[in-house]
Amino acid sequence: SSFAPSTDGEVREIGQLRNLIDGQDQTSWTKIVKTKVQAGGAKLNLILDFTPGPVRANYIQIVPGFNSSHSLISASYLSEDNTPVELELPDGGIVFNGKIILPFPIKKIRKLSIVLAQPEYSHTFGEATTSIEYKFSLAEVQVGLTEFRPLGYYVTKTLSLPLISKLYLSAEVN
Repeated sequence: SSFAPSTDGEVREIGQLRNLIDGQDQTSWTKIVKTKVQAGGAKLNLILDFTPGPVRANYIQIVPGFNSSHSLISASYLSEDNTPVELELPDGGIVFNGKIILPFPIKKIRKLSIVLAQPEYSHTFGEATTSIEYKFSLAEVQVGLTEFRPLGYYVTKTLSLPLISKLYLSAEVN
């Protein structure tokens, strides 16, 4: 289940993560996991709870923090009837190298769970021990709804052009 605990337990937030630190751009939410070296890297399970929810949504947008080397290996949501729904990701997940948008059919969701994997770590030196730190950083996690009005367009006559490579159209919405 994608709601399983991560290397360092679950991180729970209410609502959406958006420039959490100070409400400004160029800031990010960061979680440092201190542990021993993990085969395949550390994992972090981040759960966003939309209490009192549910919220209507059809996409998840994730913007990585700066110098992010982690990847998204699982994304799922808890539907209105408390059914977990796993979103399909490519094998091996999605490595962050910019904004990620995961679309899905319009649903009412109660919780969002994303699992991040971080293969890179750094050593920190303390007084008596050396520990390993895995750093996870996100600038933004949004769950949103994009809707389109059903509009149709029609052409009243067949167009014939001497040079088909140049075609300019305009439209009026009634």
